[in-house]
Amino acid sequence: MKAEVTQQRSLIELTDIDAESGRLEHRAKNLAEQQRLDAVESEHRNANDGLAAVNLALEDLEAEVAKFESHIASYAKQYGQKVVVWDNGYTSIGDDQFGQPTAWADSSAVQTTNAVSC
Repeated sequence: MKAEVTQQRSLIELTDIDAESGRLEHRAKNLAEQQRLDAVESEHRNANDGLAAVNLALEDLEAEVAKFESHIASYAKQYGQKVVVWDNGYTSIGDDQFGQPTAWADSSAVQTTNAVSC
């Protein structure tokens, strides 16, 4: 099966065009600009990943700070209540498991009890 000369020439031209197309595609993929763009995109992705990790850590730290601030406020409130009681001359006989007074006595009554037991 032999092809006519015009068809053979067309096939040769098509082969040349296909080969040139392949070479152009290869050059386009391997341009210095394309390689630089790929490197910059990779750096950008890495930076975004790092930023996401930092944001997660920041959120965790903010939650811990809020928890500590809540604890501090609670302790400050308890301390303030005890200072008021102390300033009024009362002393605590004991605290229950929650840090609340179980009994209160006038400081003079405690001193009287101590004086009697001596």
